[in-house]
Amino acid sequence: MYADKVRKGWDLALKLRGEGDLNNSASRMYYAVFQAVLAYAIQKEGFDREKARRDKDNVHSLMKRVVEQNVKNSRQARDAYEDLRELRNRADYDPDDVVKSDLEASFVYSVEGIKDFFLKKATK
Repeated sequence: MYADKVRKGWDLALKLRGEGDLNNSASRMYYAVFQAVLAYAIQKEGFDREKARRDKDNVHSLMKRVVEQNVKNSRQARDAYEDLRELRNRADYDPDDVVKSDLEASFVYSVEGIKDFFLKKATK
């Protein structure tokens, strides 16, 4: 269910990045990674989306904790996830735009690794 959504979102993020639409690229990139983490949390940790909605939990903060708990040995991965989340916030809510240097290839590669890690674990 989530795997196709993640892949389509990621492919769109890369396409938008290539076209120079960096705000929408950052937003789609974040949500592709977020969906991979969410898929893992549902499949492997028993995360209940309905309960989170009822309790008015911030699902984004909860998924950040999932990342932190599962990549404890990689500060780079934890930082990259948080940086991507901040870029999504800037892209979607701030007057400042995401700029080319924010989405350099090395950063994109790092967050792609997070996406792939969680998607692989979710689908095992």
